[in-house]
Amino acid sequence: PAPPVEQLARLETLRAACPALAARLDRLDPWQIAAVLDEGENILLRAQVGSGKTTVLAARVLALLALGAARPERLVVMTFTNKAATEIRERIAAAAAEDGLETEGLGIGTFHGLCRALLRRSLDEETSGRSRRFRLLDERGRLEILRELTARAGLRIAYAAKLDRRLELLRRGETRFGHMKRDDDIARLFELYEIEKRARDLMDFDDLIAFGRATARALPAAERPDWIVVDEFQDSDPEQLALLDDWRGEATGLFAVGDPDQVIYSWRGGSAALFDDFARRFRGRELRLVRNYRCSETILEAARFVLGPLAGSHDLQAAREQGADLTIRRHHDPVAEARHLADAIASGTPGRSVGILVRTREQMGVIREQLEAAGVELRIREPRGADDPLCDWLAAWLDWLESGAGGPGAAKVLGDRRFGFPGLAGRKLAGAEVGSEDLEGLLAAWLPERGADRRFLRDLVGRARAALAEDFEGAPELVAALGLEHFLEPRSSRFEARRRRVLDLVQLALDAPGLAWPEGLRDALVLGERGSERGDAAPVELMTMHAAKGLEFDRVFISGANRGMIPLASSWGDPEQEAEERRLLFVAMTRARDELEIGWFGRPPRAAALAEPSPWVALIPRRLVRDDEVEPAKAEAVAPFGAGQTVRHPRYGAGVVIAVEVGQVRCLFGAQGEKSFSLAMCPLVTED
Repeated sequence: PAPPVEQLARLETLRAACPALAARLDRLDPWQIAAVLDEGENILLRAQVGSGKTTVLAARVLALLALGAARPERLVVMTFTNKAATEIRERIAAAAAEDGLETEGLGIGTFHGLCRALLRRSLDEETSGRSRRFRLLDERGRLEILRELTARAGLRIAYAAKLDRRLELLRRGETRFGHMKRDDDIARLFELYEIEKRARDLMDFDDLIAFGRATARALPAAERPDWIVVDEFQDSDPEQLALLDDWRGEATGLFAVGDPDQVIYSWRGGSAALFDDFARRFRGRELRLVRNYRCSETILEAARFVLGPLAGSHDLQAAREQGADLTIRRHHDPVAEARHLADAIASGTPGRSVGILVRTREQMGVIREQLEAAGVELRIREPRGADDPLCDWLAAWLDWLESGAGGPGAAKVLGDRRFGFPGLAGRKLAGAEVGSEDLEGLLAAWLPERGADRRFLRDLVGRARAALAEDFEGAPELVAALGLEHFLEPRSSRFEARRRRVLDLVQLALDAPGLAWPEGLRDALVLGERGSERGDAAPVELMTMHAAKGLEFDRVFISGANRGMIPLASSWGDPEQEAEERRLLFVAMTRARDELEIGWFGRPPRAAALAEPSPWVALIPRRLVRDDEVEPAKAEAVAPFGAGQTVRHPRYGAGVVIAVEVGQVRCLFGAQGEKSFSLAMCPLVTED
């Protein structure tokens, strides 16, 4: 359809004021132009997979600025990852530069990052009990404090390994968890934790949103945004939605972009129901993007069959030609698959991006081992919060410098196995109880025969501590002042990648608006995406299916698509979890532009997984699959069982067959209950 007349008029206004931006809009389709130029105050854009949502979001921001609907310092763009924030920021900056459009003061960041900046600038220190120089707690620091308080107070805490989940439920008023029959001391632990955070001037991620809401509510009308733009709206949890309510003023416009077909984080609060509630909650209306520009028509059609009745996007159209057929391949086990991946990547077209997607992090080990042994340059993507030794060490280095302590911090940062000082790295360093005045004595004890190293290290630490009070304009100067290059294994092949990553983190901190050094770097370490420094420029990336959201590749391999792995066996019988697992496979498939291969195992690595493909993979029509590449399951094998027959299982003992179905047999094993087995790899033997 052609854009409405009023939008064409606005496009002509833009053409006179910002010709480069207008030329960009000329390349968009009618649905995209409508979303960029619509004059509605509260709009929900249902941006289906591959439909150019980031392009439209960035163009919408630029149009608001160019048409005078928002001032840069009064426009906020909220994302769920730093990667998305960086991509949007770069697109806006590049396009604005072409027309000389002013963007200084534009707020782009994650919900937590924007709240952090707001609190650094406007936190009410008296009512909050925190200073504007508060320290930000990452998940590891949070758990350390909780365990310390549990031990100190002698508290009885059930399911201690799931403290995060228990505290989340406690906020909803639930004091019991799992199979608990009576309350434990979790409520008291939460009280002590709040007291400890206040005493230490700390905030965790939940505090950022909670105090951010209170601070936003207190803002005068002149400081509230003209517009708030939200990316990945479907991932918003109730607290983040409440933040939008608190931050918006009466005249604040809202532009939210999302896709109900990509709700894969419901445990964080995301929900497809947000789309139905938008009009009621924000008195807004909905627009749609319906053309997929990423996937070949074959891949998109297969993904639609997988999504099936869950699809909120039956009108999703492919803009590209049919493309190559899919491959569905049976592998003996994960090692066989990993070797196949190495061969397939080596024989592929050079320069084409490759994504290897797995359902669980445990699957990554075998693949990484085999690919690295084959010489494949590989990047490992981890979700935020995953272990990151470089970020953890850098945070410890900053804490030690600022505290001025000798023993505890010195032993931790100088003796670190990877990043410690040469000659001390990997050693067990005594003297953790020694104070700052004895640092020289510690160094003499640790490096008795190396006077030059002691003097060098003492001077380096002195210069680094002095740097905490200095101003820096560029990351290279600050990294040099902190002496960081001496701790990144200069002789290692990973040195340059680590150095680039540290420079990026430091520059991010220096560029953060309203944040003082060194708080900016510490916050960047806690809030930044934590990924492996291994092979940052590699064309092959390995990640979980969740971590792949928002990415795209020329060629995608989905590993371990067995029943019991996709979907996970733990979701069986739960319609909501099964629906989310189904959407997750849809998201994984639509990361592929040109080629898609789905693999499953004859001997799956998980105990609960069956030796047969996912039931959703079986929904893909055979006409879309490359026949000569398929190794089909043995589901068509004649079952040697019948209902009522007695069978024996090596673990569960004697049982009785309940039913024989397509590809599987169901049995009852007394106290063990009902069990199902694939006919392709059935462990049962008949008793008669």
